[in-house]
This record gives sequence, structure tokens and C-alpha cells, in this order.
Amino acid sequence: MFRFMESWIIETGTEPMTDFFEGWLQGGPEGAGHFPHLLSWWHQRHSPDVMLLSYAAMIEQPAFQIRKLGKLCGIFADDALDRLTSNRSRHWPASQAQPPTRIS
Repeated sequence: MFRFMESWIIETGTEPMTDFFEGWLQGGPEGAGHFPHLLSWWHQRHSPDVMLLSYAAMIEQPAFQIRKLGKLCGIFADDALDRLTSNRSRHWPASQAQPPTRIS
């Protein structure tokens, strides 16, 4: 959260991350804190316009999760998504003739 807010709400270099984190755990400037904020979304998880997505789910089933997110946004992926997600390695093997297809 610190990196998200840095240079947007917090001027870069003015507050150490450790100070920010301690304040965040204690409720932040509004006193509610991050965990009640997350819990409020948990209560909304069945709403048709809310999708909770975990990093683990995205790693385990990237094409399924991307399609699910796309459906929520009204964007439908084609077969290129399967080609793109079939190689989930960060390092594309040099032996491959073609790099993964980009979806634009």
C-alpha cells in the first residue's frame, strides 16, 4: 500500500515505509485501517459487480481468471488468451521460434 500511495498521497521521500506501516496497522489517518476495509469487500463478494481475486488463483488458473475478469468488465477474450497463458514462465525459452502472442 505504501508504494501505491507514495508520490500520490505521500510525497516521495518524506515518510519512511516503517512509519507508514505502523500508522497503517493502527488505523491510518481515518482510524479505520486496512483490515476493516478488506472485510467490507468480503461482505460484498456475492454482488454481481464485485470480483475477489487472489494472486494464488491467478497463478493456478490464469486463463480462467482473466476470462472471469473480462466477463465482469464486458470484455471477451479469444483463443489468443490460451496461447498467451500456456507459457506462464517469466523467461521465454530461447528455443521457442515465436514469443507469446500479445493481446491488445
